[in-house]
Amino acid sequence: MEESWLVRYYGGGLGQAEYERVRDFAVSEFTPLVLFLGIFPPTDKMALMSIVVSLSIAVYAFYIVLFTITCSFATDDFVLWSELIHHTSLMYLGIFIRSVLILEAKEMIKLARDYLDGIYHYEEGYVDPIFQQLQDKSRKLQRKLFMLPLFIVLVTGIALGLKPLLDDVNEVEPHPKLLENGITYRSLIPIFYPFNNENTYQVLLMNGALLYFAFLVVVTVIAADLLFIRVSCRISLEIAILVESLNLIDKRAKRLYARKYGLNKKNESWPLYQDCIEECIKENVKHHQKIIIFYEQFSAVAAPAIGGGFFTCTIVLGLGMIVVNMDNVNISDIIAFVGTVFAEMMNAFMISWMSEKIGEQNYELYNAVYNLKWFKWRQSNKKLVITFLDGTRQPLFLNAFGMATINMEAFGSVVNTAYSFLNLVNASETLEEKK
Repeated sequence: MEESWLVRYYGGGLGQAEYERVRDFAVSEFTPLVLFLGIFPPTDKMALMSIVVSLSIAVYAFYIVLFTITCSFATDDFVLWSELIHHTSLMYLGIFIRSVLILEAKEMIKLARDYLDGIYHYEEGYVDPIFQQLQDKSRKLQRKLFMLPLFIVLVTGIALGLKPLLDDVNEVEPHPKLLENGITYRSLIPIFYPFNNENTYQVLLMNGALLYFAFLVVVTVIAADLLFIRVSCRISLEIAILVESLNLIDKRAKRLYARKYGLNKKNESWPLYQDCIEECIKENVKHHQKIIIFYEQFSAVAAPAIGGGFFTCTIVLGLGMIVVNMDNVNISDIIAFVGTVFAEMMNAFMISWMSEKIGEQNYELYNAVYNLKWFKWRQSNKKLVITFLDGTRQPLFLNAFGMATINMEAFGSVVNTAYSFLNLVNASETLEEKK
């Protein structure tokens, strides 16, 4: 079978059959939503994919231009302008995430392949029941974390959906200047259209297209979150298995010794037993190296997207605090902004918490290597432990744009930055009033 151009670009030399194997697993493991990210595309539905992609690009381009124009026309209403800035920022973030993932498509395939085949398999063959317990625990954590993006979307959707209803109940009048600028309030979100929307059919068509566009944006963010959860939990699991493997090194070496030499009795000073210790340590070193490679592959893809997400969160959080603290703000606007601020904060919190968890486990790995009974081993094994210990010093926190470390401290910095922005605005208003 001749390879399609999709396989040549995305597969990175894997071949048609291998690409299909990895793609099917990725869609199953990372959920079919990853298809909306532009990665792991199917090769057997080219016609349907071409139609959907073309339609999505057209709708995305159309609305991102309209929202950008609307932001420039809505400056007379700060509350609406802030709301539009949030929506527009999410649109650009969606484009940014898709672009990064498509450009790093080959890295994503490598990542998915390592995820599928296992980051590392111990040749000595020792499998402890605790390894399965760690896997079960990781799966339970993933199921809980998977609920978070869905809960975020639900809360935000309710908050934004209540806004037009509450505006109708409270008979909120639109800003006259915005009506003059051509912004229509018959849309689900006030937005500028270059044409009139007079009859019901036009309004339905307009809102239908807007809902499809909102679906594309929301699904992009959710899919990126689910992909992040799966891969970061896998890194966390591999480190946990490595730590337990080190804690069980005596049991592993004893089993290897019995298998190789058929002897149950052993003396730790015997050269043959020390050979088994050395083999077990080398297995752990190889496992650690594979984890580092897997982490670097993930970091190369995730760092730009995480940076864009935190940048958007900071902007939305700052604007939300200002709107909520303003006088004479409609209850509908307060509810809408509380919902959007909650969504951004929870998303940033989840990413920070997972990165912090990986960093803490890496510290546990350092302690596990340090606490080995190296003083009972021969000189060459002691040197091997020292080399291994030095390798575990590398921090494994995720980062934003390859520069800022992402952890709970970084999350606190985002909140502090937004709060400082609010104080700066309040101080500026106070100075203006005194003049």
